[in-house]
Amino acid sequence: MSGDQLEQRMSSFERRMIGLTKGGVLVAVITGTIFFGQAAIMWYQLHEMKAGSAETHDLVEASKNQARNLQSIANSTSANAEAARRFAGASEAHIRAMQAVSRLERRAWIGISDVKASKLEVGQPVLISVGFTNTGKTPAKKLTIVSNFAVARNGEKVDFRYSAEAASPPERNSRGLLTAGGDTHINFDTIRGRPLSQRDIDVVIAGERLLYLHGLVKYDDVFGKHHWMTFCYFMDRDASSFVICKEHNNADGN
Repeated sequence: MSGDQLEQRMSSFERRMIGLTKGGVLVAVITGTIFFGQAAIMWYQLHEMKAGSAETHDLVEASKNQARNLQSIANSTSANAEAARRFAGASEAHIRAMQAVSRLERRAWIGISDVKASKLEVGQPVLISVGFTNTGKTPAKKLTIVSNFAVARNGEKVDFRYSAEAASPPERNSRGLLTAGGDTHINFDTIRGRPLSQRDIDVVIAGERLLYLHGLVKYDDVFGKHHWMTFCYFMDRDASSFVICKEHNNADGN
């Protein structure tokens, strides 16, 4: 084989090798490009995932904050509602208290204005007059006065019953209506018309026996409340005035 043929074969071989080399380089470049492309895609995806995770975390935290804010608002609303309920209850109680005070200021109040007796004289009965006054600002309705008297030894307990079974039957006086500022009197004799003896007068003045006047007053006010009052007096030893008893002077609390 001549030198020219050998050179041609070598040149052909070299060209093939160069071609293969170029092809390998191209494949390597393409492969590298694909690799780096995939790497870039993976990095981008990873970056997006991290960013998405951060955003998701932020959203979760924001949701938590919003939930806490809503809970705070709910608690505040509940507290305000409770405060409003307490205020309403206090206002209602205040109104009831004011109404009660107003009713007490305007209701009828029956009291005794005076107790008088005739002079003790032999052969004459003892005449007693009791005055009642409505010191309130409105009328007293269904006014009924039940009164009685008793003669008892000093220290002896008095029978304060006001019924047919009482030792001395009571006297009942109905006045129906007593206007505001109005007054009325009841008059009766303590011994039912029996004249006094000197002995009767002597034991009263000596304090051995006491002449009691007592009774029960019932009435309604214009607000529909029922009221009552008891009273008790005894004649002093001067035989001209009456003294309030230590018991049986009471009234309702309405």
